[in-house]
Amino acid sequence: MTQQQLGDMVGLKLQQIHRYETGATRINTSRMLNIAAALDVPVTFFFEGLEAYLNDRLWRFSNQAVPAA
Repeated sequence: MTQQQLGDMVGLKLQQIHRYETGATRINTSRMLNIAAALDVPVTFFFEGLEAYLNDRLWRFSNQAVPAA
């Protein structure tokens, strides 16, 4: 499916779909639900890999050296 086809299905322009896909624009919950339905995937599809990413970020943050005062 192209971005244009997805945009047509959910009533958005190609440019807006592109901005969502690249992260240039935040997406609200109802729009995400509409897109998930159009793609025939659960909304959790958009969050796959998030837990590993957050765990990695937390590990890196907790292991940073704290400068002496």
